Amino acid sequence: MIYDELHPRNFDVVALQEICWTGQKVWKSGHRAATFYQSCGTTNELGTGFIVLGKMRQRVIGWQPINARMCKLRIKGRFFNYSIINVHCPHEGRPDDEKEAFYAQLEQTYDGCPLRDVKIVIGDMNAQVGREEMYRPVIGPDSLHTVSNDNGQRCINFAASRRMVVRSTFFPRKNIHKATWRSPNQETENQIDHVLIDGKFFSDITNVRTYRSANIESDHYLVAVCLRSKLSTVYNTRRSRTPRLNIGRLQDGRLAQEYAQQLEVALPTEEQLGAASLEDGWRDIRSAIGSTATAALGTVPPDQRNDWYDGECEQLVEEKNAAWARLLQHRTRANEARYKQARNRQNSIFRRKKRQQEDRDREETEQLYRANNTRKVFEYNRDA
Repeated sequence: MIYDELHPRNFDVVALQEICWTGQKVWKSGHRAATFYQSCGTTNELGTGFIVLGKMRQRVIGWQPINARMCKLRIKGRFFNYSIINVHCPHEGRPDDEKEAFYAQLEQTYDGCPLRDVKIVIGDMNAQVGREEMYRPVIGPDSLHTVSNDNGQRCINFAASRRMVVRSTFFPRKNIHKATWRSPNQETENQIDHVLIDGKFFSDITNVRTYRSANIESDHYLVAVCLRSKLSTVYNTRRSRTPRLNIGRLQDGRLAQEYAQQLEVALPTEEQLGAASLEDGWRDIRSAIGSTATAALGTVPPDQRNDWYDGECEQLVEEKNAAWARLLQHRTRANEARYKQARNRQNSIFRRKKRQQEDRDREETEQLYRANNTRKVFEYNRDA
């Protein structure tokens, strides 16, 4: 699972490309503290998106799916907000018209960001950016490549036109740690994933590095960008979900009577309400009802929708990651075969467990429907 690779490395926002899903939507992980934003087309091709993890989810103030190659996320900052544009540029062999249309859309999206926002363009640029002196200071001296290809020049031209810098070319690394993509035959590695930022916020990005050991089942390596920023201390609480009271316990007559007695004691008297203003009186009533109901009834824990992900799944992921680590150390045919075998076994069992979970969910929904428990049907499907 990609979450297991992200969580130990303390990622907050993850930009994804070529996710090969369909539709444009926002959804939350059932058993992880993560929100997914996807911008995909009608076919299982291309697709971009974000994963927002942990407390960062409460700082999201805007989301704009654009097309299968581009989307935008806004994060609330303390002094400046951040507009992050996630892109997947057409590769080097695509027609010029397609590339020009992509960069025209990128320029339009960039120009549509609020003027005071810190603009960041991140993702698979499919661009080999060189180290040419003529392009300084838009690019740095530490790119993996010495000469820019056509996509690289287009990327540089866009950055220069918007006073941005290709920040991923400014950090000295060994060449093996600069590469972000490897060819299917494992013989060629290129640096084609980049991050661009407004020039006046150049120093906000303090590091860009590649995690070669992270097994994300892609021909791209996991690229980490360290952003030094002052984020807002006020969260976007509109996205937080109020815990649900366990009202089913009121079916117990004894408990219902005890709850009524406790509520009668907790509610303010007529004299107290008469002496208070309308707003203060309503606040006292609401507080009394809420605190009494929570103490007497308790809350319903959120449903863990990925019930199929069990200890066996965790063991399969560990075996696959161990095989991946051996493959990185020694690229032999035997190690490659072991890794593919472990990955295929994991995917096969994951698909089987997901289908079994879907069958169980379907059966439970049908039973609730036949029992004419419409309310439970809607609650079950809402939580799913």
